[in-house]
Amino acid sequence: MTEEFNSAMEYVEGFGYPEHEEDRHGKRTAWILKETGLQEKLRSIPYVITAGSCGKASSSRFLAFIVSEFFSLTGVNKPVGLGTKPPLFEDNNGNRERYQLLMAGENKSNWISLEDFLLSVGTLEPFIEYCLSLYGTMASYDVRYAVLADYFTRHDTGFAIFEANIGLKDDPSSSLLSPCAIMLNTVGGDHLKQLKPPDDLPLWLEDTGHVAGPVWHKAGGLKEHIPAIIGKQEDHIMNAIIHLAELKKAGPLCIYGRDFFVKHSRCTILGSKAEIVLDSHSMDIELSVPGTFHLDNAVLSAYTAYLLWKRHILKGTFSQITEAIKKGLKKATCPGRMEVIRERPVTLISAGASSLKFGGLMHSIGELMKNSGKENIILCATFITRVEEPLNALKALINLHNIKMFLPALCYEKEHSKDQANPLRMIELCEHIRPDIFCKYAGGPLETYDYALKIADPDRDIILLAGTAMAGTILKHISGETAGEQVLAYL
Repeated sequence: MTEEFNSAMEYVEGFGYPEHEEDRHGKRTAWILKETGLQEKLRSIPYVITAGSCGKASSSRFLAFIVSEFFSLTGVNKPVGLGTKPPLFEDNNGNRERYQLLMAGENKSNWISLEDFLLSVGTLEPFIEYCLSLYGTMASYDVRYAVLADYFTRHDTGFAIFEANIGLKDDPSSSLLSPCAIMLNTVGGDHLKQLKPPDDLPLWLEDTGHVAGPVWHKAGGLKEHIPAIIGKQEDHIMNAIIHLAELKKAGPLCIYGRDFFVKHSRCTILGSKAEIVLDSHSMDIELSVPGTFHLDNAVLSAYTAYLLWKRHILKGTFSQITEAIKKGLKKATCPGRMEVIRERPVTLISAGASSLKFGGLMHSIGELMKNSGKENIILCATFITRVEEPLNALKALINLHNIKMFLPALCYEKEHSKDQANPLRMIELCEHIRPDIFCKYAGGPLETYDYALKIADPDRDIILLAGTAMAGTILKHISGETAGEQVLAYL
């Protein structure tokens, strides 16, 4: 079974990412979904698309747990489907993380089984091959969305969440024609090489500067007459998103700071607390994960669930939806997203890979340190080049004065080597920007983490493990040698 599964996963992931810009679109996904009948089958499932630059995975998980609790309270015995990216464990077994089901009221989501994955790929393969012959190219993300659609419809999910690829306007999620809402998280400057603005830049988009491309693609995927819940944005970006949403006739528009917001927040190692406001209703919430940015993701998800209840897509009473919001947010886990994996010394993992994500992370770390009595940060990080210029990510990470040590790590020994920034080069850059920070190269993620543990003061220091490669390697290590049942149990 394992060998068959590996072959099937290699088949899916082997298509890779399209080499040419003109091939980076959702036409192939649309063709597969239509020809297999999955596009029509999806109409029977209420689903939400999550887009943006950061917070997609967290807000998707928050929403999944809220709806799961709502199903439990209202007697709906159906799972919630969750399609996220990228996986923390970038091997065949770890790629199962992209496909998840959460049963009503459960404490964890479950990755797709080997049998289910084989069944979906086997069913879809003839269509994939014919589509390949028509278009002359194929992308792994085309197949992933088709597998998600097949998986969710076969398991009779009562609700589903699809995380968009890097864009929204032209990527495979654009083939999902009938979402009941689109959540647009914070938009920033990730994937600038892939998400280019139009040649004839509209005046209203010029104010967004270097992020014009991401705004154009991510907000440009909002759909006519489909509710759009817009998360926290910088003012000039919010203005452009609203303008583009109105041009697309998306709506109703529900906007952070106007229709929903966070107030009176507090973040500790044990989690976060806040009062949130949804329209005229306020409620106190708790998260089991620390980080003020998580509260912004949580209120976005809470309002989405509340809006779906108002529109009678989630059927129940007001007390049931508010209880589901509180219970779901309290129960939700966000693996690898400012996750505490050790209490002495306090060790946090964050799988972010862009300056926007790292900036929010370091702000939250600063708030956390004020409330925890900790004095110093030992920063261990990996940097990849395919998201954005690593220098920008480095600047975002070393912005806090509390950092006493910087330990950059080698992402991969062989595979994906072209995607990683040289740790010694990152040390040179850090010493130039922050000569007060002690820097050392210790090797790969595991060696770097071991060194940090040896020199950390458990009473005064926080160890921060940042970057997707760092997070995935460490989580895999503490969960067992292979990403399998032990990892599933951990998550």
